[in-house]
Amino acid sequence: MIINAVGTAHRRIVLGVMLATGLLTLFISNAATALMMLPVALALISEMREKALLDESDARRFAKCLLLAVAYTATIGGLATLVAAVPNALLAAIAREELGRTVTFAQWLLFAGPLALIMLGFLYVYLTRIAFRIEGKGSTGRSVDFVREELAKLGPIGMEEKIVGAVFLATAFLWIFKSAIGLGFLHDATISMLATVSLFALPSRDPNGRILDWKDMRKLPWGILLLFGGGLALAVSFSAAGVNDWIAVSLAVLERYQTFLVIGLLTVIVLAMTEILSNTAVSNLVLPLCIGLGAAVGMDPLPLMAATALAAGSCYMLPVATPPNTAVFSSGELSVADMAKAGVWLNVLSVILITLAVYYWLPVVM
Repeated sequence: MIINAVGTAHRRIVLGVMLATGLLTLFISNAATALMMLPVALALISEMREKALLDESDARRFAKCLLLAVAYTATIGGLATLVAAVPNALLAAIAREELGRTVTFAQWLLFAGPLALIMLGFLYVYLTRIAFRIEGKGSTGRSVDFVREELAKLGPIGMEEKIVGAVFLATAFLWIFKSAIGLGFLHDATISMLATVSLFALPSRDPNGRILDWKDMRKLPWGILLLFGGGLALAVSFSAAGVNDWIAVSLAVLERYQTFLVIGLLTVIVLAMTEILSNTAVSNLVLPLCIGLGAAVGMDPLPLMAATALAAGSCYMLPVATPPNTAVFSSGELSVADMAKAGVWLNVLSVILITLAVYYWLPVVM
């Protein structure tokens, strides 16, 4: 519906896909969002080619622009909330376990949301006006026949869809506004669990069925929970074994440097690591180390952890860097060079914005 409403010119199609992807990835994982949007993007690309709405060179540029828009928007949108990217959720868990600090959904959204909006604005202008600029006038209304056809196939919203939509809206509302309505004592995880349990209880059109059954749960990527738990276990073991104290003594030389410089260097190092390693693995390794690093430089570890989480989630240059990158690269429309050339400028902007946001904005929000 978003893509259909935004318009049919090639730049408007890119904008519509970015809006849809960005809104989805605020509340579900960035990997799932990219996989959901990829078939839509591929169908739009196919229709543009079949109807010859752009010449061959422009069509190639449009395909690369649209696919990178899906991947990068999913990644950037994932920075804004605790539930969309594993590094953000891991930060909240370690902060609670090791520092006794609660980072709420609303706090993180207020902190990282503006950063994500700036990144998305830059991404749209960069992809459509600079990296993959199309000189032609673009497409006509015929180019979104696919979107209208798919909307027609979906038919009216069914009972189950309305129920899931209502539960989702209630969950998102409580995550963001619980303190404003006097429910600040509820933990974000409690709200999530209440929503999940309610889906097991609410009826579907099947007389003996429910919205969710246990067989649906078998399809969940349980391995990510083992990785997540491993990160928490690593953080506790670092503290118990004295690793944090050792790091604090070893890195005491950094105390002479300004906090701004330490945050910037940490962001660069983590971002470089996560381009070639899993962002989950990098955050599992570096987030616990930030506690010792904070002691070494005489500062609160939370800003260092925030810089690490955001940098670990900001990887744009290589297909292996994030699941969204891997998903769109599998389409065969992109080369590694395409992704690297477009991603390097996003990496540079990420270093600058993350450092500024952590140093200036995070103390105001938290």
